[in-house]
Amino acid sequence: MRRLTERRRWWLLFILAAGCRSADPDRDPERTIPVSVQVRASPKRSEAPLNAEFLAGELAAAFRAGSIFSEVRSDDGSRPGFSPLPADYLCEVEVRGATLRPDHSETTERAILSTVAWFFTVFPAWWIADRLYPASDVEVRATFLPAGEGNSGKAVPVLSENLPLNNLELDLRRRGNAWQHLLSLLLPPFWMEDAAVAERGLREEAVRVARVSLPEGVRKDWPGAALASDSGAILILDPPRPAIEARGGRADLSAWLAARGPLLALRVFGEDGAILGKFDRPALQALLVPPERTGGPAQRGWQAVRDRLGESSRRPQALYHLELKELEVGTNGRIRVEGWTNEKIPARFTVRVVNS
Repeated sequence: MRRLTERRRWWLLFILAAGCRSADPDRDPERTIPVSVQVRASPKRSEAPLNAEFLAGELAAAFRAGSIFSEVRSDDGSRPGFSPLPADYLCEVEVRGATLRPDHSETTERAILSTVAWFFTVFPAWWIADRLYPASDVEVRATFLPAGEGNSGKAVPVLSENLPLNNLELDLRRRGNAWQHLLSLLLPPFWMEDAAVAERGLREEAVRVARVSLPEGVRKDWPGAALASDSGAILILDPPRPAIEARGGRADLSAWLAARGPLLALRVFGEDGAILGKFDRPALQALLVPPERTGGPAQRGWQAVRDRLGESSRRPQALYHLELKELEVGTNGRIRVEGWTNEKIPARFTVRVVNS
């Protein structure tokens, strides 16, 4: 009897762990993208079952929770502490499609697990996602545009991340009504569902999936997309960390700046817009990092860029090492770096400054 009780306890722990799925991306400060982003709903309206304004707020919260960007702003309120400078990029959230199709479902391979769990423990089987809804035509799109040009309708997106929501899974807790929950004491739960309840559950699951999958996709795809964009550059802190330390209103910045082509100019601004550093093309030549085959610090810089780009086919032609000392940024400032690979669109980066 004691052995059976212990077995039931382990089954309960396993089933509960399987049912606890995070609604946020993994927090990874060392891979934070050093740009500020304004998240808002796209001006394009649709009759999709998900509200774009609500989803934009949820994505902004997920970007913050996962340390995806150095600063994230949203239309749900301008909190104190944001940089007064305009955001580097706009993220416009759009929802397309007409229905999540709760009336069309099928069992998943987890139906076997839910049946076994039902046999041993009964109640925890409610938390196993054992039905799949494949027929949805709803899609969430997050489009990133250079700030200042997103309202013109002519800006070329830096990145468009698309998430189809056509294979969502639900457990009985989110797709069944009260009498079905009681019936599951006698029958395996994968047989039962209620379309009206499932529709609400699918909306909740769609938001959860979007909060996790879209930020993770952006973090993975951003470096290659930014390098291929019109601005054509990425910035990697050296060493990687979510912020640089300020001492008495001053800070040091060490970073690698990888560009698709040679930079024409580079400027560093404080939070109030004051120019902290200015480099023309001859000055940038002194910051240029030799090809990685030379070894030493150059090898380390090129390796950092290669690690950040991952499987992207895009590779930079030029790499610069920024070593800026005693920058006057104030106690609550941000450092903005602007580099020009062409004469029209600069690559903008925002690095948070924290007090040590």
